[in-house]
Amino acid sequence: MSTQASMPSARERGNQLYVAGNYTAAAVAYSEGLESEQYKQHGKADELAALLCNRSACYLELRNLAAAEADSRACLQLQPCNIKAHYRLARALPHEHPDAIAAIATAIALCDPGSRSDAMLQSYTNIRDAAAAAAAAATAADSATADGRGSALRPPLLLQLPPDPGRIAAASSWTEVKAALRRGASFIVLRPGTYITETIAPTAMPGIAAYTLLAVGTVVLKSAPGGSHAFWVNAEPLGSMLILRSPSPTVTLVGMRLIGSGSAAAACVSGEGARLNLLDCHVADYEDAGLLVAGKCTAQLARCTFTRTASQAIEVREGGELTADRVTIISCSQGVTAYGGARSVVLRDCTILNSKKENMMVCGTYENAATRALGEDVYNRGTDPIACSVAEAAVQSGYRLGTPLDVLLLDCTISHAGCFGVSADRGANVVARGCYLEHNDPFAFFIKGGTDAIILACCIVYSGSRSNCTWGNVNVNVNVNVNVNVSGGGGGSKGGSK
Repeated sequence: MSTQASMPSARERGNQLYVAGNYTAAAVAYSEGLESEQYKQHGKADELAALLCNRSACYLELRNLAAAEADSRACLQLQPCNIKAHYRLARALPHEHPDAIAAIATAIALCDPGSRSDAMLQSYTNIRDAAAAAAAAATAADSATADGRGSALRPPLLLQLPPDPGRIAAASSWTEVKAALRRGASFIVLRPGTYITETIAPTAMPGIAAYTLLAVGTVVLKSAPGGSHAFWVNAEPLGSMLILRSPSPTVTLVGMRLIGSGSAAAACVSGEGARLNLLDCHVADYEDAGLLVAGKCTAQLARCTFTRTASQAIEVREGGELTADRVTIISCSQGVTAYGGARSVVLRDCTILNSKKENMMVCGTYENAATRALGEDVYNRGTDPIACSVAEAAVQSGYRLGTPLDVLLLDCTISHAGCFGVSADRGANVVARGCYLEHNDPFAFFIKGGTDAIILACCIVYSGSRSNCTWGNVNVNVNVNVNVNVSGGGGGSKGGSK
């Protein structure tokens, strides 16, 4: 046997030093292994992951939390389901950090119940309590914050853990997701992969109305062939069903990519009391809308992205309510559309860029002779007869209900729309504060049809050059256009400042 073959590897030396309590020397040994040409050249992912994970343990003992976090994250890039790396990441972060919450939940889910150490369970308790305290503090802060009309705002969406870690489970298929819910799980971690859904969100065990699905690594929710939505939280009766779901379902999706059939919105929430929460989710290159909120229901989003959807990124109608924080919408046909009895839209620190049509189109339910004379379908300019029929039905429903539409835009960036930055019509109530609007063609704000608009501390950049928009024979790119008794063709008074 050669001398080189008899020498312990860098990982073996590091392990011996770690067991002896010499954490500094152990970290050096693991670093030597990571820096060796053997691993650089051959890229042994499992060995690299083990060295990173072990070095993170050393850094935790040395209280170098930033380094422990970095190594844990690097390990998870190589091995998304590494239990130790998730646990060490949770320990390296502040208890209330969103990634600590996800990491400890994942560690608990992937670890066999009999192998969960007392230290791991104590970390779970500490992080769970810190997450609950952070949510309570956010609720208290927002209850004291008015939206410009005195209404309290809904606090930002924060991931929460179940009181009992026994309610956490892991799944590798949609069948396993449903089975875990039937067993009483309320927080399910999905391993990397593509999950073929069954359109309607599965129900939990009786007595559990709310549950969370958390992605580890890359997880895709995709509708079955011939299906519609990739995920649909529904509180309405279907077909021969004579009763509503009771209580109305609440589902939180975290870190998912959503792909529907292309014949309907990728995700949908509908029916009175239903609620869909999306955290860090993605819809991209999709042939229809990204998210539909229809009925007296609620959608709340945080840190989601919608890119290149063929229809609206988000559509709200018929009593629906939307709250979105730090959501990014890029190069969609339309950005956010609210009409047909939509109740409220709140966007905070959101970015909407490069929509082919409106970056935002909001329409209330007010109607007079001028709005009736408009003569064009401002809700859906496409040619799909089914889509036009659905839109018209929503509009008529909104008129019957007379639902007021309140829109609040806080610290948002709304730029480079092909046809209006924000178009507000038919009695919508709009407040924009601290927003940045740049080069929206032809107008940053287009206000008409009995709409009330308050624009505060906004920066509006416009070119003053010839418009490329074909709507209404508009000639010049301006900042704010207020139309009085609009009857279908631009004009009106223009004002505002750059």
